[in-house]
This record gives sequence, C-alpha cells and structure tokens, in this order.
Amino acid sequence: MKEVSEINKKENSNLARTRKSKIGKRWKQIKPRSHPNNYYQTVRVIINNYLRILEIVKTEYLQLGERFFEKDLLHDPSDPFTLYKFFTTNFYWYLECDLLFNMNIYYTYNDCPYDYKVNDLISRYTLAAIPKRQHTDLDDYMKGTIGFQGTQLIFQKKVGEDYSLRSKMLTL
Repeated sequence: MKEVSEINKKENSNLARTRKSKIGKRWKQIKPRSHPNNYYQTVRVIINNYLRILEIVKTEYLQLGERFFEKDLLHDPSDPFTLYKFFTTNFYWYLECDLLFNMNIYYTYNDCPYDYKVNDLISRYTLAAIPKRQHTDLDDYMKGTIGFQGTQLIFQKKVGEDYSLRSKMLTL
C-alpha cells in the first residue's frame, strides 16, 4: 500500500531528526553466523511471518471502511525495540526485538470477529506469540492514539487498494 509506506517514511524521517536512540535497532545488530543456531535467519523468518499474517488480516479480514493504525518502524532509529505496530478497534498486532535480542509478537482481541482465524495463522506461521492484556479496550486506544498522534497514521480499508507487504519482507 503506497500511502502507508510514504507516510511512514515521512514520519520516520521526522522522528529520526528529532530523536535518535543510542542503542540502535536491536534486530539489526544480530549478524550472520554470530550465533551457533544462526539466529540471524530466525529473526528474518519471524519478521516475514509477522508481515505475512498482517497482510492476510488486511486483505481478507478487514471490512471495507474499517479504520486501522499502521506504523512501520523496521528501520526507524528513534525506537530501538519496536519493529511494527498495527491495530484496529478489535485487533492489536505488535512486533519488537527486546534488549536481549528476543523477537516478541504481542496480540490482543476486543470482540474480534476473526480471532479464531488469526489464532490459526499464529499457530501456523510463528514460533510463539504472546497474548497481551490491554488496560483499555481498543476503541479507547484508537481514540487516544488519534488524540496523541493525529490521523496521519490512521487508514481506512478501500476497494482496489494493494495491501501487499511482500516488498517489506526481508531476504533470507
């Protein structure tokens, strides 16, 4: 989806100028053959599987006109841990690489009509995903996000839009 990537690039470049982490992106610090089990490849597979599930959710399960928040922080130097964040008013999907280089996928549902389908995708595509407990429901979370960040990262599903994330997937 061209719109999302262009806005995220602009948003990320603005953030990069204002604040830059001294730690650097954690996932980028994992080097090939630096781990006996080649964790470098594992990290890339987790990122690609996260994006694959997100693409399926956006193309098959979101309703026309449904609003969603999407932010690609894969190469954003302002946040060393977050790689990707996506949520609607009934589904939350978040990817991070923590301080110890563990890849974590967090998710939660709020009366989600397709939760069983996403659970099936999670069991097929990921090594592990962690259910996240939300302190507020996702409707309030969306309103709070709009109040804090404005609407530049809030999108609506439209007819004919390309929601493919293949171009963002990493080569193995």
